[in-house]
Amino acid sequence: MNEEAKKFKRKSKSNIFHVKLCLVDFSIKRLDNKVRKIKYVKNTPLSTNRYVIAGDIVDIKQHPRYEDSLQVVVNCGLFVQTRIYKRERLKHGDFIKAEGRLDAYITDGEVH
Repeated sequence: MNEEAKKFKRKSKSNIFHVKLCLVDFSIKRLDNKVRKIKYVKNTPLSTNRYVIAGDIVDIKQHPRYEDSLQVVVNCGLFVQTRIYKRERLKHGDFIKAEGRLDAYITDGEVH
């Protein structure tokens, strides 16, 4: 167990943690219907925590590492951060469906 994991184990008994959910995309498309949902997809050879999310884009900004991409937050019942390409021309308020691996990260309370 590394040092960071040991610190987490000591703190986790009495603290509340802020968690950032990030979807690593396998596919993404625009939706015509306005639906918000998150659905677990069974284990696949590629991923053990694969999800399909559907919801509206509530925040959009330039991705900090990739010039051709945007970082968006999707409201699918939970707020999930993901990456989209600029060429997809999605904007704030658009409803999308995305499928991919859902990762969770402990944060300092700020969404980065």
